[in-house]
Amino acid sequence: MCRILKLASFLVMLASNAAAEDRFFWDDNITADYIKNLEVRVALGDNATGACWTNLKEVREYAEEKLRTFGVKVSQNPFNDAKENIYWLRIEVNAKRVYEDETGPCLGYYRLSLRGWVVINNVMHFATLGERAITPFISAYDTFNRPVFVGLEKIFASFPR
Repeated sequence: MCRILKLASFLVMLASNAAAEDRFFWDDNITADYIKNLEVRVALGDNATGACWTNLKEVREYAEEKLRTFGVKVSQNPFNDAKENIYWLRIEVNAKRVYEDETGPCLGYYRLSLRGWVVINNVMHFATLGERAITPFISAYDTFNRPVFVGLEKIFASFPR
């Protein structure tokens, strides 16, 4: 019975995921020149267990290189202060194995976001310039390694040229 419920949940999640919008930036007025003036740190959020995400180094390097191709300055600064045009490209994976004994495919989601601090009315706010959040799904590739790369390809394809 438990496997039937998991399969039903999986099918519902697949339908939701298929309808996910590929849009990344919230504002359609973002230009290639605006992107070139950004300073971005790639930050990973590894909340995956059961070896559901194992290529973190490759993902970081890929994201950094893609940012450079758009003229973005890639930085390692922690960005604790609100400064204009400074963001984090946050790549976060939350996943685990389907079965209680840590076997089976990985179930979870990933979120890709471009966030930074801004000052509005003399108060610091945490702002999101763009985001792509995928509803939970079971990875057909046994891990989230490939889906995260595909998600990054999609957001970089949406960058203005």
